[in-house]
Amino acid sequence: MYAEIVAKAASLFEQSHDGGRFHVLFWDCGTLGKIEKRVLEMLQAKKLKIHLVSEILTDCGKSLDAYIVSPHDFHPNKLAHEKIARYVVTHILG
Repeated sequence: MYAEIVAKAASLFEQSHDGGRFHVLFWDCGTLGKIEKRVLEMLQAKKLKIHLVSEILTDCGKSLDAYIVSPHDFHPNKLAHEKIARYVVTHILG
């Protein structure tokens, strides 16, 4: 269902923004469980433009702690957001 919702959002965005392109930033830093792997496969099957965060934060596999709030909270921290934002500006918007 999640992949269907994202694909529909992409379709609606691209229909309402002439020339606009919908992009997905997929957090794949750290270990991916079966569910996350399946979600990524389903998003890829929808032919969405996907950017893997591990390709943006290229050292996140070895230095995950540098990019998360804490060992108990795997949400991206300020540094992660800054680097991802730079990537978006340079590679998607630029």
